[in-house]
Amino acid sequence: MYVPKDKKKFGKIGEDIAASYLAKQGYEILVRNYRCGLGEVDIICRASAGELIFVEVKARTYGRFGTGFDAVGITKQRRIIRASMKYISENNVIDSDIRYDVISVNISGDNSIEHIENAFTPVSI
Repeated sequence: MYVPKDKKKFGKIGEDIAASYLAKQGYEILVRNYRCGLGEVDIICRASAGELIFVEVKARTYGRFGTGFDAVGITKQRRIIRASMKYISENNVIDSDIRYDVISVNISGDNSIEHIENAFTPVSI
């Protein structure tokens, strides 16, 4: 598979693969690349049970630089949580369980995916 050197294009490929994976798993994709002054969330989706999920996607090649989860440290988690709270406020989300997932996409030959559900919680940071 062609792997672009441009980080934004590379990241978009990973996000496209992750969004396709989530849709095939039955998740409803609500928003991609949600941005606000507090941070960014790559994918916001809803599970069939109604749970609202904020997903951080990390694309990697051939396992370089560790797993995607390794790249989502405390500072990144805080930005995602702040952005998610803004989204919840803007969209009047009430009575919905919330989850934070990380999807790591290995963009090499097979585009393998590691989906870590409940990767972190607001309480854990």
